Amino acid sequence: MRACPIELNGMPTVENLNVLPMRVYKMLSSMYWLYSHRIKVHYFEKSIKCLDDHGEGKILQGRLNPTSVRFFTTMQAKGSNMK
Repeated sequence: MRACPIELNGMPTVENLNVLPMRVYKMLSSMYWLYSHRIKVHYFEKSIKCLDDHGEGKILQGRLNPTSVRFFTTMQAKGSNMK
């Protein structure tokens, strides 16, 4: 599909798309798209910093799941079945 308008979390852009029969992913980004938008991915924050089509900085935020941290001692770990 040539010049297909898409919106990524409120950021409109126009891209050439290849339609593939995929069930797991909604969209795959090409290296060209990642490079041209100067993408910086923050995996822990589930966010992407990039430039829109006008060269302005944007942050695309994914859904945040609650994260919990549990501290334990070496003795507690030694008694568990962790390998």
